[in-house]
Amino acid sequence: MYDLAGVLLHPGIVLILAGAVIALLPKAASRYLLPLGALAALAALLGTDKGLSVEVPFAGELKLSLFVCDEISWFFGLVFAVIGVIGSVYSMDKGRRGEKAASAVYAGSALMTVFAGNMLTFIIFWEVMAVASIYMVFQGNGPDARRSSYRYMVMHLFGGNMLLAGVMLLPAGITAAVGPVTDTDSLAYWLMFIGIGVNCALPPFHTWVADSYPQATPESQLFMGSYTTKVAVYAMIRFFAGTEWLVIFAAVTAVLAACMALIENDLRKLLSYHIVSQVAMMVAGLAAGGDVGAAGAAMHAAFNILYKGVLLMAAGNIFTALGLRYITDMGGLARKMPVTAVCAFIASFAIAGVPYFSGFASKALIMDAIHAGGFNMSYILVTMAGVGTWLSITMKINYFVFIKKPERELPAGASPGRAPLDDTPGRVPASVATGRVPACKVLAMAAATVLVVITGIRPEICYDMLSMDPSHLFAADHVLEYIGLFAGATVPFVLLRTFMAPHQGINLDVDRFYRITLYRGVFALSDVVHLFFAKYAVIFDNFYRSVGDALRSPGRVFGLRTTDSKEENARSIGEMVHVLAILCVIALITILVMD
Repeated sequence: MYDLAGVLLHPGIVLILAGAVIALLPKAASRYLLPLGALAALAALLGTDKGLSVEVPFAGELKLSLFVCDEISWFFGLVFAVIGVIGSVYSMDKGRRGEKAASAVYAGSALMTVFAGNMLTFIIFWEVMAVASIYMVFQGNGPDARRSSYRYMVMHLFGGNMLLAGVMLLPAGITAAVGPVTDTDSLAYWLMFIGIGVNCALPPFHTWVADSYPQATPESQLFMGSYTTKVAVYAMIRFFAGTEWLVIFAAVTAVLAACMALIENDLRKLLSYHIVSQVAMMVAGLAAGGDVGAAGAAMHAAFNILYKGVLLMAAGNIFTALGLRYITDMGGLARKMPVTAVCAFIASFAIAGVPYFSGFASKALIMDAIHAGGFNMSYILVTMAGVGTWLSITMKINYFVFIKKPERELPAGASPGRAPLDDTPGRVPASVATGRVPACKVLAMAAATVLVVITGIRPEICYDMLSMDPSHLFAADHVLEYIGLFAGATVPFVLLRTFMAPHQGINLDVDRFYRITLYRGVFALSDVVHLFFAKYAVIFDNFYRSVGDALRSPGRVFGLRTTDSKEENARSIGEMVHVLAILCVIALITILVMD
């Protein structure tokens, strides 16, 4: 007999049940049920005994191990529950009932995954998380969201099947405990790595982040940016920590994604590329090995959820109020949206790793792990990625979005969002732009910003949770190193800011393959098939009609006329001889098969 109370009080189950209730009750109720469900999940987590073990029967001898907890899973679970509350408050002003229900199920599945004790439980909720997020992309803004949700679905079904196939090949199969996979020569190892690598946005499977996240609503993008890739980082820590060859691969990925962000004009897509870059830094840290690397990856994931959440909420506020997503359409927004500007400014310092901001505290552990492992080239590359983050977010967004005078001013007396909105790129119909930022969105963004500041000034709060020593963190040489690095990167931006201004255009990543090459290949094949059938259409048509004529009136096969036949219906032997030939071939094949 299993503990029913333990199951119902599982924070993930609480959120999933909240999602089910939201889907059943009227739309008006979902506005309050999602925050209440998230708060209940956080309370359930804080009230749960860390040593508790919850199992329920599944099928036959199989069991679902729903709750197994240690420092890493507790840390991830805590930040997932916190961002669930913040995201639900941010979503209170609007949103479809189905989207809110999917958000609750999605967040609950993420919590179930990090507390899963065996691979069966892990796989089930990994897939539930994927299905919920597919629906959230589908419910985005406009037809592009529909097409993007299809590409998102294909990518994640591929990753999920790779992971499942790898798990099935493990010695213990789906009953195996969630833990390290060390046999690098086994097919299971590589299939699982590919499956988790898809969700971890590792190349060449990383394009789904920049493709799909900007197409979701701002509310869904906040949830999605907080869970899928971070659950994948958790999985990487569990299964592949200490995989040394992955350090350089992840470091290169961090640089490339930061470079893509540097040239991107779509604000929400720019932030999506930085999800890829920051996750790559986490993977580099955990791949370097040791407790420091794992703790650094976990802490960077947690802090990234907070400061990236603030940046995503800021971009969402701009989209909600003004209907804009392209930086070239923005400018001078600090005067119109001062709270959003201040919060984005603080978060941009945190993501770059400026001392006394949260990103600095977590990135320090990653850099220590990489340096201690002797990965000198990776150390340099991750440092370069940090500089790219400083340029593309801290400098580029703050200057071109909030400080620089816009190229096109709003009409005199017009409020934000009441400017003429048309069908030009980056704009949405006026019915979408509200002209203001709802209070619930400001409150959620401000709450996340406070957490960013607190964890930056007092990082020992989180260091103690992961049994790390923060004493060396604010050493003078360490702080001055980072300040000098960012000061040096600021000089070329100031001197070359005109050339670094964003421009309109479509930036394709490795998705060029399936967006262009595969697209053209499929259409070329389609043209060949079309030409073939067009050329031989007469033959196929004659065969079809001749067989019909032969069955209805065999005498017509030889062009014989019956008393009721008409001149135009008589068929010559020249037209019908191929029917006899084909029938002979069929008969010959039948005789050979029977023999």
